[in-house]
Amino acid sequence: GNILEASPNKSFYRHNKIERLKVLRHNGGPNTRGCLKVIIYCLALASICLISSILVLFLIHWRRMESSSVLSLWNAEDILQHDSDYVNVSLRSKANSRKDNVDNSTMMSPSLATEDNIHTVEFVVAYCNTDLSWMIRGVLHQIPKTITTIRITVLSKCGQDKSAYLPIFQIYDHRVVNVDVENLSNVGGCDYAYAHFINRYIETHTTRTLEDAENINTNDDADADPSSSVILFIKDTPRSRRFLHMPRHERFRSVSEMIHAASKGNFICGAKLDCELSPYHDTAALYRFTKTHYTRRTDLLLKVESMITDDQPYFNTHEYEDLRDFHTRALHWEFPNAQFTRVCYGGTFAVPASQVIALSKIPNTRNAMKLLEYNLQRNASTAIEEHFAERTWGGLLSTPLDEKESDILKKTKDRIMISKLDRGKTYGALANTHYSTCTFPQYATQYAKKLYSNMRSNLQS
Repeated sequence: GNILEASPNKSFYRHNKIERLKVLRHNGGPNTRGCLKVIIYCLALASICLISSILVLFLIHWRRMESSSVLSLWNAEDILQHDSDYVNVSLRSKANSRKDNVDNSTMMSPSLATEDNIHTVEFVVAYCNTDLSWMIRGVLHQIPKTITTIRITVLSKCGQDKSAYLPIFQIYDHRVVNVDVENLSNVGGCDYAYAHFINRYIETHTTRTLEDAENINTNDDADADPSSSVILFIKDTPRSRRFLHMPRHERFRSVSEMIHAASKGNFICGAKLDCELSPYHDTAALYRFTKTHYTRRTDLLLKVESMITDDQPYFNTHEYEDLRDFHTRALHWEFPNAQFTRVCYGGTFAVPASQVIALSKIPNTRNAMKLLEYNLQRNASTAIEEHFAERTWGGLLSTPLDEKESDILKKTKDRIMISKLDRGKTYGALANTHYSTCTFPQYATQYAKKLYSNMRSNLQS
């Protein structure tokens, strides 16, 4: 005010001040125009970000939908369905060296298993001396309600008294209609027990005549029909992370997962590999697998030195050079797909019963099943035949890949596990070292494992 009064053009400055106040009052305040511009810019930027985010999410979803079948095939969880039978006869034809001598008119022809018509689950337990009460929560409580009948076969290999380890399963689940205990020789590991059950199951269900097949719905054994059954093979140890001793494996699959996959007509492994590895192996590399010695983990924990030292000369009595030599000399059979073969580690898997019956009609495959049981009877606490059998089940019981599926795997993998470190573990497995076959949580888990491994090696060095 003093400046205006002292100014020679006092009236001019006063008029100018009034005009400026009018303009400011008209515009809503001194900073309104600038604030409006900032708000407009922010809204425009937010709109651009929102639209970009929507486009990115759409592209991710589209890409995920596009690659879902690839990931399912890579993980061997939901392979592409074949048009006719589970058995791709064209791929197995070169393994079929002679015509089937069995009269198909006297055999039951099971219909294909589908998720809707599976009503029976058969559990095959390779048992030695573990308390099986863990199966109540770890197995029975995981079986879907759609399953109406449960059968349990315990293949006891260590001469244990039945009352010492076997709970009364019928008390905990009314669907358990039969618990059968069969004593076997303690040879061949769990693989001998599985081969014995499969051969016995085939003999039991292929002797039914067509008349028996027609009357099966009115028979008490209707639930045992292979077309409505799934067979789960498990060991006697709990299916928890503590007993997941196989390297490069993520977890055990739940019993409900295995039943769901097998109900759709698929062979499914009970142990899931890390996401960057596929259960499918390069067949040529897999055939080069061999072992020079092996000590069971239980023997290491108990420090049974006699088993570690004295039994090794009998580990490979027949001097098999590799897995191919075992298949050629012992089984007279070969993997049906010369490019990729499915492998299941850990001695736990599930398969539709109708798949087993269908495969038994292929003479070369049926003969291989019998020879597998025979060759696993060698009296040794640890034998190389067990490791060969472990790598044979997937190729023997699963549907071989067709040409389209093989091409997908060929494009997805970027290396094959054939280094010296891989020998004896997951030798020959297809690998994707860029983790493009992993979801984000799986990738984070694998990255954390790698960091921990690097830190541990640095500390040791």
